[in-house]
Amino acid sequence: MVTKRTKSWQLVCVTALMAACSSGDQGSAVVTDPDAGLSDAAASPDRPFDTPDGAAFDGVAPDGVTAADLGPNRDAGASDLGAAPDAASRDASAGDAATPDGGAGCGPRELCGDGLDNNCNGAVEEGCVCIPGQTQRCFEGLPAQAGRGVCTLGTSRCEGAGEFGVWGPCVGSGRPRTSQCQGQDDRCSGVIDEGCGCPVGLRQPCYSGPPGTAEVGACRRGLQQCERLSSGGSAWGVCEGEVVPQPNRCDGVDLACTGDPMSGCACTEGAQRSCYSGPTGTQGVGRCTAGTQRCLRGDAGLTDWGPCTGEVVPEPSRCDGVDRACTGDAMRGCACLEGQTRSCYNGPSGTENVGVCRLGSQACVRGAGDATAWGGCTGATLPGVERCNDGLDNNCDGRVDEDCRPCIAASASPWQINRTQGPICYGRSFSQHGEAGQYAFANIPAEGASGWNAVTSPTVDFSEVSALCGRECTCLNGGEFTYFQTFFTVPESYRVTSLRVQVESVDDGVRITVFNSRYPNGVVDPGSYAYLGGGTTTDLAQYIAPGRNRVVLTHLDDCCSARSVTGVRVVVNGENLSSCQ
Repeated sequence: MVTKRTKSWQLVCVTALMAACSSGDQGSAVVTDPDAGLSDAAASPDRPFDTPDGAAFDGVAPDGVTAADLGPNRDAGASDLGAAPDAASRDASAGDAATPDGGAGCGPRELCGDGLDNNCNGAVEEGCVCIPGQTQRCFEGLPAQAGRGVCTLGTSRCEGAGEFGVWGPCVGSGRPRTSQCQGQDDRCSGVIDEGCGCPVGLRQPCYSGPPGTAEVGACRRGLQQCERLSSGGSAWGVCEGEVVPQPNRCDGVDLACTGDPMSGCACTEGAQRSCYSGPTGTQGVGRCTAGTQRCLRGDAGLTDWGPCTGEVVPEPSRCDGVDRACTGDAMRGCACLEGQTRSCYNGPSGTENVGVCRLGSQACVRGAGDATAWGGCTGATLPGVERCNDGLDNNCDGRVDEDCRPCIAASASPWQINRTQGPICYGRSFSQHGEAGQYAFANIPAEGASGWNAVTSPTVDFSEVSALCGRECTCLNGGEFTYFQTFFTVPESYRVTSLRVQVESVDDGVRITVFNSRYPNGVVDPGSYAYLGGGTTTDLAQYIAPGRNRVVLTHLDDCCSARSVTGVRVVVNGENLSSCQ
C-alpha cells in the first residue's frame, strides 16, 4: 500500500524540476553539471524551467496529483541540457550526424526536463508533462551537437489550459549545415571550418613553373581564389594569369625565363637585313636591286638568317627599254624597244583612214642575240572594190555607194511583221474604213522590239481572218493593227527625186511612217494613207534623208469582214526597190 508521503515523493521524482531521483525499480538518481557541453550563454544552469510568475518550483506536486497522473515509465533524468542521458558521455569532437542507434549521445529512451531529443527520434520531450507557462532551453538535433557552433539552443514553452501541460515545439534551435568556410563551426562538431581547405573568397598568389623562374623574363605569378565545393568544404581554385616558361623564340623576349633572351641565337627572330648576290658593281644599276633576308627560327629553336628574297640580279637584255643587264645602257645594240608598236600602212597614199581603209601596226621584235627590228605590218585595211548598198566607202575614194541604187532590207529579210497589238475598242464610232483618226490608237513597236518576225517576200502580201468578229465592238467602233517594217540606205551620191508606196489592195487601210536621221521619231504625211481597196501614197521624197531610212506600214482592220494588205512596193525614182543582195 502506498502512503501519502510515498505518493508525494514519486511526483517529485517524475517532474524532476530541481534534481533527479527515482524510487522502486526506476534506478538511482543522477545529478549533473547544468552547463556541461553547452555554449549558449542564455542557458540557466540552476533553473532549467521557468515557472509561472517567476516563482521557483519546489518539487512538490499540487495536491491531488498522483504518479499515475504524470504518465507511466518516466525516467527521473537530469534537468539541465548539458547532462548526458543515462550518464552516457557524448563525443565532443563528433562532426557527422549520428543515427538514433547509439551514436552522438542517443539513448534508448527520452528523458524529461533536459530539452534534448535523447532517443534521436526527431521530437523533444515527447510524452513529458509540465506546468503551463513554464519555459526551458531546448535543442532539436543530436544531443552531442547542442550548443556547438551554429547549433544554437532554442526555447520551448509548456502549453496547456489545465494544471499540467505538455512541452510545445522547440523554437530557434540551430541546425548543422555544410561547411561555409567562413570561420564558423557549421557542422556543430567543435571544429571551425571543418573540411575546408581555405576561407571562401580569399585570393593568394600562385605559380606552377620551376622554382626560381617566377618574375624572371616573361614569367609572372598568377592569382588563385578559394572556392566553395559542391560536396561541402572549400579548396583553392585554378591559378589564373600566370605565365610559365616556354621555348625561347629568339625574338628578344626571355620566354624561357633564364635571364638571357638571346642565348644560342644567331639573330633576333623576325629581324631583317639587306642582301645581294649579284656581281660587284651591279647593285643599284639598271634593274638590279638588293633583296631582304629575315631571321628565322629552326626546328631546334635556334635562329639564323634565311634566304635572300626579292633581289634582282643581271640577266640578258631584251631591248625593251629596261636595263636588265645592269650596264647603265638599256638600248645597247637595239634598233627599237622590244614590244614597242607603231602604225603602218601599205596602201596608196591619201587613202589611209578614208572610208573603210585603216592603218595597221607593226611591233619591234628581237632576233638573234639581243638585236631588234620592226616586224611586218598587220591589221591594215586597204582599198577594195566598191560594193553597192552596204553604206560603206569600200574603195576609199571618199564616196559611199557611188553609182549604186538603194535596196530594201529588214535584217536578213526584205520585210518584218509585228502582231503584238491585239484588237481594241475605240469607245467611239468612225464613218469611213481606214479613216486617219483611227490610227491615233496605233502604237508602232520600236525597231528592235521583241515581236518582229521575218517576211521573206520582197512585197507585203498579208491576209487573215478578222479578229474583230464576235467582239463587243461593232464595225468602225474598234480595230486591230498589224505592223510591217523595212529599211533602205540612200548613198550620199544618190539623189532621191521621188518616193511612193504602192498598195495593190487593202482591207481596211494602211498608213506609211518614215524614220531616219532627220525624223528619228517618225513622220506621217497627210498623203501617206491608202484606204479600203488600195492605192498609192503621195510623193514622200522630201522626207527621205541620206543614209539609213526606215519605212513602217501600219495596217488597219476595222470591221469583221476581211483583213488583208497585198502588193506593197516601195518605188524610188520610178523604179521598184529590190531586195539587197
